Amino acid sequence: MELRGLMGVAEAAALLGMDRFALYQRIHRGSIPSQRVGRTVLLLRSDVLRLRRSLQSSPTHTSSGDKRKSKQRPVRATGRKSKSKK
Repeated sequence: MELRGLMGVAEAAALLGMDRFALYQRIHRGSIPSQRVGRTVLLLRSDVLRLRRSLQSSPTHTSSGDKRKSKQRPVRATGRKSKSKK
């Protein structure tokens, strides 16, 4: 979504090389300013480019922006045995 210097989260995340969830985390922490319009979160292109420059100059960049290890959830079996009527 391009509106004269504004971009949506998906486009900004692609430009930054991170997933949308990681960008939402940065927005929530205040690393990048944003504005909500209805259900849409918009970012200024200049803010996104500034963040990209700072990430490129930072040697400790992680895509999620969080240095903690993510907890992996156990995998559930999806194939359930169906009860058949006899």
